[in-house]
This record gives sequence, structure tokens and C-alpha cells, in this order.
Amino acid sequence: VFKHEDTYYMIVTFIPGIHPFWGGDARLVFYKSKDLMNWDLVEEIEGTHGCIDASAFQMPDGTWKMWYKTPDSKTNTGVSKDLTTWKVTGKCEIDDVPHEGPVVFYWKNKYWNIIDECNLGYVGLHCYESDDATNWTYNSTILNKPGLRPDDFDQGRHCDVVVIGDRAFIFYFTHPGRTYKMDGIEVEENTWNYHRASIQIAELEYVDGKIVCDRDKYAKKVPSPIERKEK
Repeated sequence: VFKHEDTYYMIVTFIPGIHPFWGGDARLVFYKSKDLMNWDLVEEIEGTHGCIDASAFQMPDGTWKMWYKTPDSKTNTGVSKDLTTWKVTGKCEIDDVPHEGPVVFYWKNKYWNIIDECNLGYVGLHCYESDDATNWTYNSTILNKPGLRPDDFDQGRHCDVVVIGDRAFIFYFTHPGRTYKMDGIEVEENTWNYHRASIQIAELEYVDGKIVCDRDKYAKKVPSPIERKEK
């Protein structure tokens, strides 16, 4: 969801039907609203069958650009001149690792694209930087180590970023009930605990040219056994 002038817009991953496992004929559908409550269908975006996870951002020339996951787990793009229709470009911009959930934002005089890497097990979120929002260079990996807060000891997954002034805050989710094999691959279970998700927030920082994220920066310190005994 994003806002332009007096209208809200939403690009939805739509999958008809109900499926017991991930699958179905996904496509991207575009809506608009004046109040975030009542949404009008604008269009089903042509050329996006099998695609999910769209993110949109306005370019300096006023046009809008969209990034999304393709069926082969790469990031492709689309453009819109006036938010009345989208046209996919067929251009792939990130393909070094299989991934999903690309999210683009502008911060510290650069464009950033954070993706959820999903190759051999989940290993955190990869950050890419760009001067033109087209040519991306890998910058860092964040949220790949356990945190201390409740439900935050799983790695970070699909995110969004809100920039407020000079600060940037990342919203992400975890699956705190999942377990992993020695090689880092999840032990799949069709249980409530396996599917349960928890939404977290942390602050991004820019240190020596790299994006870093201390997910424990605002965590309450957990007393050690010795400290608890002394009390």
C-alpha cells in the first residue's frame, strides 16, 4: 500500500481458490482507495501470472516503478506513468540468489532494495544499493542472527521499511515456532506452531557504507543467573 496525492494504492498478490500448500495461479492486481476502507479495482496487471510480492516507488521524473518476484525467484520490474495502468518491462534486476519480497526505499542518498533470500534455507535479508534504482550491488545481510526479544530469535523474513527524516525502521516477521536441521533447512510441519508468525520492528543504521541492524538495540536486558541471584 502507498499514497500519492489524495489517493491510496494497493498492489495485491491474488491467488484464486484455497490451497493446502503454497501454490495456485498467482498474479498481481492493482486497486485504489480514498479512505483505506473501500477499494476499487483498477486492473489485473498484464504479464504477472505466477508473480508475487510487489513493491512500488516513485522515480525523480514522476513515473512509478514496481519490483516483484517472478516464478523463478528473481526480481523483475514494471512501470506506470500515472498510476492508471502498469506495464511490465521484462527486465530482471536482481538474480544472484533465489529470493522473494523485494522492498525498495530511498535513504542516505541511495536507493535500497531488501530481499528475502530463499535458496538453501532462510539466512536473513539481503540488502542491495543503487544510485539509479536499476543497477543493484549487494551491500550486506541483516537479521540473520537470533535476537533477544520475545518471538525475535528466528531470522527476519519479508520486510517493509519506513523512512522518517534521517532514520529508517524495518518491519519484518519471524516464525518463532520453527526448528532447523544442522544444515539450516527448516523441519516442515503442518502445525499451528510451525505456521505462527510474529511481526517485529527494528532500526536500520548506516555504518561505514553498510546497512546494519541491531535487533536488540531496544531490547530489555535479560538478567543473568548470577544477577538474578544477587537480587
